[in-house]
Amino acid sequence: MTARMRAAGALVLVLALGGCGAVKPAAKPASKPKPKPAVASGWVLYTNSQVGVTLRHPQGWQPVQGYLWRIGGKSGYVQLNALSGAGWTARQAAQNEVTQHLHPFGTDPTIAPISAAGQAGYLILPSQNVTIPGAPPAEVVLPYPKAQTIDGTQYHFLIVDATASLIRRIVATLQFAH
Repeated sequence: MTARMRAAGALVLVLALGGCGAVKPAAKPASKPKPKPAVASGWVLYTNSQVGVTLRHPQGWQPVQGYLWRIGGKSGYVQLNALSGAGWTARQAAQNEVTQHLHPFGTDPTIAPISAAGQAGYLILPSQNVTIPGAPPAEVVLPYPKAQTIDGTQYHFLIVDATASLIRRIVATLQFAH
């Protein structure tokens, strides 16, 4: 055995024994915190314990008379709902929303993936031929992390209807109650 081979063998033995204190194991890299979405100045926190969410909305919005879980103002509104959908995927729940017999999103809505509050869901934007007055201008369908019980019924999806120009910003602030 040559001197070089003996030296290589000794190096392997030292490394196998943990370096005898000379070599420190690599530290795990610190996980980077996820950036929080930017919220417009003056947006207000809204909590709905029945639906199990918090979100932010423009200042000045108030509960809208005649609607359960709707708040709004001059710049628009947000309406919260829940969908049972037991056993459905988020895509199936979104498809259910757009294929209702009255076609609330028109006949050719856009359904696009969206992520909010750690959940993968779908954004629905209406087609140009919406004919129902008061139809939701845009909607997000998100699965609940854990089924939400409302008045004794289990719901598996949160439905957020909102003014199209604000829906992404509102949903970016959404958090599920734990």
